[in-house]
Amino acid sequence: MKQKGRTSDHIHFPRHSARISRRFDNANGDLLGRAVVISIINYLADVADAAEEVRLPKGHRDRARLENERRKMCESVVRGANDLTALFNSVKGERKYTDPAPKNLPLYRNELRGQVLYPLQRADATRVSFGRPFSFTPYRDKLSSILAGVEREIRHWLRVPRPSSTNEHRASGHRGHRRRRSKRSPSPPPLRGLCTVM
Repeated sequence: MKQKGRTSDHIHFPRHSARISRRFDNANGDLLGRAVVISIINYLADVADAAEEVRLPKGHRDRARLENERRKMCESVVRGANDLTALFNSVKGERKYTDPAPKNLPLYRNELRGQVLYPLQRADATRVSFGRPFSFTPYRDKLSSILAGVEREIRHWLRVPRPSSTNEHRASGHRGHRRRRSKRSPSPPPLRGLCTVM
């Protein structure tokens, strides 16, 4: 029987790079921004694996809830990682290969590792902690916050504008066009005795 693939297999890496099975933390990895981006995406793949490996309780109600939360968590990881890869690949030029990392990018990487990955690797959903049942939601919320910060740093570093500004500009243009159209005089009423197409 064919073994089911991992969710992390759906994560795409920047061009000319691949997932590293074992990594060693050292200062040299912080010299180039590209190295830190690849490291972040590697950790996101590890987060997806860690979420899938969390033991779930056998109780039907809790298990169904946790399976749904875990699915959403893994979807957020894959979508976030692939968005970062697409953002990095979209930039033409050598600076993304030669520029040093922005100062906050390694901090977000360390936050991802220390506050999401490591706790998930130690998590056990079969145990109740401090009287509260286990939930993937706090991990997902923290992940979303970190991903937003990482994207903001990469956009600032590579000078990529946010797409929302373009959309807002287009939307304002459409609104202005509608206002100009509304100021035009209304069409005259059809003359009596002529056939009007409805």
